[in-house]
Amino acid sequence: KRLFAVLLEELNLLVKKGDWDPAFALTKRLAATYATPAEQNEIARPLASLIHTALTQAPDEKHKALARKRLMLMEDLFPNNAALDDSAEVLRKEARSLIAEARKELEANASKPTAERIERIGKLLNEIEQVSPNEPDLRTLQMMQTNKHPTLRVGVRELPTRMSPALAGSDSDLRAVELMF
Repeated sequence: KRLFAVLLEELNLLVKKGDWDPAFALTKRLAATYATPAEQNEIARPLASLIHTALTQAPDEKHKALARKRLMLMEDLFPNNAALDDSAEVLRKEARSLIAEARKELEANASKPTAERIERIGKLLNEIEQVSPNEPDLRTLQMMQTNKHPTLRVGVRELPTRMSPALAGSDSDLRAVELMF
């Protein structure tokens, strides 16, 4: 118990300094050694608070993305741990707001489709997938978008360089021209 308390204090000091890598390494070691749910919760709590702070106070998208990645690492290490719920809820709220925005764009695009809206919807769906990939409404929105604006994907050895029927020479150029016209 004393050793566990000392190691937790070391973990708290690393978290206080903001040293993610050594703190996560120590957390992994502790999680493998101390397996009871109460101990697991004690171990997860310091890094969970660090992640929550990073998610809510990130100065830019790069830092937020790193915090999301770290949350996923912690969720893999501590599945269904209550200490991570606050951080996961921050991401769920962000995803719900993006989903509402994507729904509005889809409705607006249904009445008056534009290339800009289609691109905006695609960006929103990608952002939702990065924020919360397991969001249930995400797949529904992706299917709606795909059904309204299907994408044809064609595999080629090299990208076409000339898209004009008069100038197409390579196999890729000829296939691209054939598909366009």
